[in-house]
Amino acid sequence: MAGRYSCRCRKCDARKTLARHPDTYHPGRAPKCACGVRDWRVDPWMMGRNTRAGSCYCPAYHFPHRKGSLFCWFRSDGSDRFPEDADFRDRAHPHRHEPALALAGDAAGAAEGAKVAERDAQDVLF
Repeated sequence: MAGRYSCRCRKCDARKTLARHPDTYHPGRAPKCACGVRDWRVDPWMMGRNTRAGSCYCPAYHFPHRKGSLFCWFRSDGSDRFPEDADFRDRAHPHRHEPALALAGDAAGAAEGAKVAERDAQDVLF
């Protein structure tokens, strides 16, 4: 018996996580959906999903969190991110250094990479 059940409303297909299996609730006692119906079904795709696959246990937080969180030491792709990096405290940082590495093979790409590095140096937060 699982500790929680990922369910969907049978009328509007909205998602909700229930503490018990939907069939164990007494009639009329199941949680109400936003559409007003109390008819839930277990979502097999959500129940079969490994929700801990993207979890990170780095010392940035004292609890398991998603990779790429605000102070997480890893980006969502798994690469290292350290406090001295420009994107450490900014979730919306465009990761400008990655395209510069791709373009560094030609002269124009190297010049563009130098511009990006200069912009990144100005963006560093202290």
